[in-house]
Amino acid sequence: MNGDDLSKLAVHSGWPEMLEKMEQSLERVLSEEPNLDVTNRPAKGKAKAPYSAKESKLLHQFDQHLGNVENSLHRAEQLAKDCEPEAEEAITAVEQWLQAIRTPGKKLEPPPPISVG
Repeated sequence: MNGDDLSKLAVHSGWPEMLEKMEQSLERVLSEEPNLDVTNRPAKGKAKAPYSAKESKLLHQFDQHLGNVENSLHRAEQLAKDCEPEAEEAITAVEQWLQAIRTPGKKLEPPPPISVG
């Protein structure tokens, strides 16, 4: 630990930014996608649609999965925030115990019990 205060370490993650970029790209791709219903099918001789019906279906499924991942990320962030006080308390207890065992002449005692809720 060497003097580092672990309770002040921030978790830096690029996940939110990456998910946002993926979502923007997917929205752009879906907005460029032609409406695939029967009344809007291109007549013969016209340019082919940029995405097949299968690709379009997969893009929509990917959009749904991306939304699920984003929801899971938000849930994980909330759970981490909820557990932060207990984690900080446990870190402090372990740091105090380590300091005590490093101090010459102190009797070695077992570490304090840590309850993770």
